[in-house]
Amino acid sequence: MTVKYIFNKAHEDEALRSEKAVICFSAPWCVPCQTFSPTYSQIADDNKHIHFYKVDVDESQEFTDLFKIQSIPAFIFIKNGEKINEIIGVNEQKFLSLLQEL
Repeated sequence: MTVKYIFNKAHEDEALRSEKAVICFSAPWCVPCQTFSPTYSQIADDNKHIHFYKVDVDESQEFTDLFKIQSIPAFIFIKNGEKINEIIGVNEQKFLSLLQEL
């Protein structure tokens, strides 16, 4: 599944209602975010049963505040509309492990 960008309320609601989803909070100026971006996209392509989203923290401040994001990259794992896990920073092994819990 391709990565969808969240940039309005309808996209926010879609992400929050997802049965299985990962939301990546990032910014264009964040080097670790940009470094992990191709990997995130590949993981999304390899896991078509999970919805993958990206949020630019500078463009979606209210949605970012909803999850109390203080550092980026941050990854929020959603199952049946509820946040079940999060990772701050890039840790591919932990990311893949939490992905399996969805």
